[in-house]
Amino acid sequence: MKRVVVTGANGFIGRYLCAHLARSGWSVRAVVRPGTCGPELRNYAIVQTIADISSETEWSRVLLAADAVVHLAARVHVMQKSTPQAYANYMRDNTAATAALARAAVRHGVANFVFLSTIKVQGELTSAAPFSEGDAPAPLDPYASSKLSAEHGLSEICAGTPMAVTTLRPPLVYGPGVKGNFLRLMKLVCRRLPLPFASVENSRSLLYVGNLVSAIEKCLATPNGSTKTFLLSDGHDLSTPQLIAMIAAALGVRPHLIRFPVPMLLALGKITGKGAEVSRMVESLSIDCSHIKRQLQWNPPFTVEHGLEDTARWFLDTQK
Repeated sequence: MKRVVVTGANGFIGRYLCAHLARSGWSVRAVVRPGTCGPELRNYAIVQTIADISSETEWSRVLLAADAVVHLAARVHVMQKSTPQAYANYMRDNTAATAALARAAVRHGVANFVFLSTIKVQGELTSAAPFSEGDAPAPLDPYASSKLSAEHGLSEICAGTPMAVTTLRPPLVYGPGVKGNFLRLMKLVCRRLPLPFASVENSRSLLYVGNLVSAIEKCLATPNGSTKTFLLSDGHDLSTPQLIAMIAAALGVRPHLIRFPVPMLLALGKITGKGAEVSRMVESLSIDCSHIKRQLQWNPPFTVEHGLEDTARWFLDTQK
């Protein structure tokens, strides 16, 4: 039985991944902060606590005899946090800490290191063509910059070593337990509130958490001693009106979409300080995930419909 270390194991993606890998026959070591482990995690993982993941973390007891690492732990993106101190915090937690873990993994003979980055390293929106691995990175905030710096650090650290490093750049990930803007949108749709997006004609790539963990497992199963980067999505892009309609169908309600000029929506977003959120609702961010399909023979096992229905069931259960 192969042993995999998962950092950020008690997060939205981490809990799902640990359960999936355990069902697939992996011995899972779940790394969490003290006092944050839910009882369900102990049912399928060996839980190991680390007070703070940083450049000073001692990884020896966690990495002993480990075959693989999946690094999910990170300082996540927070709106309106672009101060110099915020940038320093992102670089400390997302860049320096990742590099320290990778160096320790090399010393302990880890064969495979999977790093969860973000599509934001390539930019915030697309126009003529979807993002692909060949596009030049264009991070626009400290979070994305710190993730890109972590990617560069990993490439340097693993060069000339037997450790394979795979970087995944996902778009917005949804599924049971999702938070943030996706959860807020589900609440608005469920309450049948009028949403001014009927005139929007964009294209957004999303990623169901079940498809993400499937891709991670595929990366773990195919180490090749080199550095690779993959973009991934559900493979079925949606406009904002289509997404709202599908969420409504999964929740068993009728969507309430009204027409409103897109330029006015963007202007109102800037006036109210919600420009980034409005932009994500009306602009496009499309991903070409053909590279991972060709290289790893991976295809999303779940459809968008399945992912949204699974998320809706969880959401409705939380409302009872």
